[in-house]
Amino acid sequence: MLSKFRVEKSRKDGYAYWCKACQRTYRDKYHAQHKDELAKKKVEYYRKNKVRLSAERRKEYQIPEVKARAKKLAFIWRQNNKDRVKRNLRSYHLLRTYGITLKQYNEILELQNGVCAICKQSETAADNNKTRPLCVDHDHETNAIRGLLCMKCNVAISFMGDNSDILSSAMSYLHKNNQKALRVG
Repeated sequence: MLSKFRVEKSRKDGYAYWCKACQRTYRDKYHAQHKDELAKKKVEYYRKNKVRLSAERRKEYQIPEVKARAKKLAFIWRQNNKDRVKRNLRSYHLLRTYGITLKQYNEILELQNGVCAICKQSETAADNNKTRPLCVDHDHETNAIRGLLCMKCNVAISFMGDNSDILSSAMSYLHKNNQKALRVG
């Protein structure tokens, strides 16, 4: 019968006042009623103790068994959640590289009707038989997003050094020499 009670050394008899089942029921009910308040306290506690908690976690992961178990669990999670991993990597890349979220990328894509801003074609380049997403074109000096481009258009303006004068010259060249073919030899 005493096995149903949690050991509590601060009490005279050495056992908790409530049985484990009643304590669990009370705790679950309390957590359900105070969910938002407890979440705020948890965030605030982590914010105040972030340095100490991070140091403890790093120290804990120095233990080979803990490190091996964490790697194994992370591998299993990634295998079971491949779609989330891919989405998270894409989100992380967009945010870190261009400063936009996946939602903002999708809004730009929708504004462009899902096609390249220059050639008005959908992306044809593929990795592992999967069509690549459109590239984020941005000004390399100001980092301002200009639009989404297919791989061909992105590489083309990149080779021109993002220089509008060179691109205009290339357009003039194509228009002027489109009619006449150069005959050699």
